[in-house]
Amino acid sequence: MKTFIKKLIREYFDDDYDFTSFDDFGDSFSLKLKNEKEKLKKLPSIIRLYRLILADSPDSIDLQNPGSHYSMDKNNLMKRHSFLKGKKYYLIVVDADKNLININVTAENNINFPNEKEITLKNKGKGAKIISVTEIK
Repeated sequence: MKTFIKKLIREYFDDDYDFTSFDDFGDSFSLKLKNEKEKLKKLPSIIRLYRLILADSPDSIDLQNPGSHYSMDKNNLMKRHSFLKGKKYYLIVVDADKNLININVTAENNINFPNEKEITLKNKGKGAKIISVTEIK
């Protein structure tokens, strides 16, 4: 991955970029990634997840493929979301087997966007058990 990023940087900076600090960054990122993956592997076999979606009605929500992006922290999800006036939002609560988690994408997202505390499920969440769908008022 480091080589790929260096190639992109070289193309942008015409080989004038000093990679000395980048090597430290790359090693640091690799270590963070490894640690994040280890944390994810320690999750219980079934995890409760929360997702906010914008929809016209509950009937318009595809519950067979409820989506990929979730949070394990309902309160954080609700606090950090921007709700547009006049739109309908629904909170989907699912129980998902840990094997449904896309470990690589989730780990990278949690390093790059730590405040989001996101869990990314494979296959648009197919296989997650829907617990509830509730309109947010």
